[in-house]
Amino acid sequence: MHRLPCVFASVAAFALAPFAAADFEKYLPAGETFALVKIEDADAMRKHVAENAFAADFERKILRPVVDAFREDAEARGFFDALAAEFESVRGEILLAVIADGKGAPALVEIADCGKNFTLETAAEIHRRQAAAMGKAPVIEDCEILGVPAKKLAFGEDADDRSGVAVIDGKFFAATSVSALEKLVAAAKRGNAAGLSATEAFRRARARIGGANFWYYADGKSLADAIYAFAEAKDKKTSAELAEKPEAAMFAVMATPIVRAFAPEAIDSLWGTYGTDAAGNPVAESALAWNANRGLVALITSSLREGIAKPTYALPSEGVSSVECAGFSFGAALLSLWDIGRRATPLFGLVDMQAQSFKMTQGIDVPALLSGLGFGASSCTVWTGTEQKQLFVQDVADEALARDALKKIPAACGISPTTVSPKNGAPEICVFPIEGKDASDAFAVAVSGGRLFCGNRSLVELAVGGNADGVPAAWNSPSLLAGEKLLPPGGCSLSWTHLGRSFSGLRKSVGDADELDLDFEGADVSRLPALLAFSEKDFEWCVVSKTWLGEKELTAKSVVIRNE
Repeated sequence: MHRLPCVFASVAAFALAPFAAADFEKYLPAGETFALVKIEDADAMRKHVAENAFAADFERKILRPVVDAFREDAEARGFFDALAAEFESVRGEILLAVIADGKGAPALVEIADCGKNFTLETAAEIHRRQAAAMGKAPVIEDCEILGVPAKKLAFGEDADDRSGVAVIDGKFFAATSVSALEKLVAAAKRGNAAGLSATEAFRRARARIGGANFWYYADGKSLADAIYAFAEAKDKKTSAELAEKPEAAMFAVMATPIVRAFAPEAIDSLWGTYGTDAAGNPVAESALAWNANRGLVALITSSLREGIAKPTYALPSEGVSSVECAGFSFGAALLSLWDIGRRATPLFGLVDMQAQSFKMTQGIDVPALLSGLGFGASSCTVWTGTEQKQLFVQDVADEALARDALKKIPAACGISPTTVSPKNGAPEICVFPIEGKDASDAFAVAVSGGRLFCGNRSLVELAVGGNADGVPAAWNSPSLLAGEKLLPPGGCSLSWTHLGRSFSGLRKSVGDADELDLDFEGADVSRLPALLAFSEKDFEWCVVSKTWLGEKELTAKSVVIRNE
């Protein structure tokens, strides 16, 4: 399959300070654009990669090794060389988007400001160089699209799978299908005042995005329409099958009611930006916006509450790679999902029947148990050598009910956990052995101090062993406190992640190169573990993030700072 030459989303994360908004997005078709990512000024992005400390570190220690691993393969090397050649020609805007191609399939499109010196022959030469590096025969066909000179591109063995490119007034248009390119050319010729940029949801998001140099946008309506169309097509197929086998109708599951229950049409957009603050710290912002509180949106709004309270239970003094606390209720989320299931299919009534049976035979009221989980949750991830350990903690309103359920539910499921009594008199811990794991790495659950603790046994034992002396060090680290000061007050969640520790731990968990079981078409990644072999001290960067729940929007902001 032909690859669009300038797919450089991996380096697009290096955007920078605000620039005036431009308008390539107006060429994208309204109602048919699923998502886009855009850089307003490519020259400024290159400067940012060279001068910003975090961007330079990320490019040198993370991105470049990944690219080098892929460049071991001739086909991948040709792709990256073509990518670099084209990107170097971009001086201003560049936009990548996924749109409907008019034939029921998505197409990747690109619009770039390459300047007056970039011609169709330039694009053809890049294609020839890519083909040569890959050892394939280039297929280049001159054509016209709506009176505009263009070229169809492919490789020898994929001659029927052609992309298209056109250049109009220094703007480079490319698409993975010719029919998609036709839409772009038509929009460019007429100015397309009715394009994506004219839609109300996009205009609201664009106003919030402001002058960010790098940003992305996903259109809720276009995605919802595509999801419904897919569901309807599947239901037609199911109906045809049931016409031949009517006896299967009782247990048939139709897709459209499931989609309708999740109500994707209630979501207006998902957008995000990346830039730097006045001190040069990388800053990201994103938001999920909606128009109605139902379906998936209701699941979000029903399970979150404003308010952040740092936990005081004990945590390890070393190896912590991330911590998070939120006004989140796992119980409320499950009850909301339960309600969605009821509206999705009559077969969900079997779940209600099972819950009622559970209440009658075991004395456990599952909905009441879920309702008893409070709006306070926290988590912690720890790397010890090559092992990742995790802990999840949820507030509970009724400890007695939670403890009773902890005893009865495993028994009802035929599971016999080991009960451990901590030496300091803390509540009992239920330990569930994991095959192939040491006893200390077993999964454990405990109820203590108004909280439900779940996770690695050693972390659960430490947490329920007694409150820490005030807030644990992980929650009072200098980098977390510094990041908090750079973010607005309030919120419904707060998190801190040590990037170097996380990357290093993940690398160690992969092991040696011969243990890496990844298979990418046209790419040799066997050397990736060796190329990414660095310690946490080599990448002392942390991300501090917060979220806020508004009336019709869930917003998140993050800042990247050095670990102190």
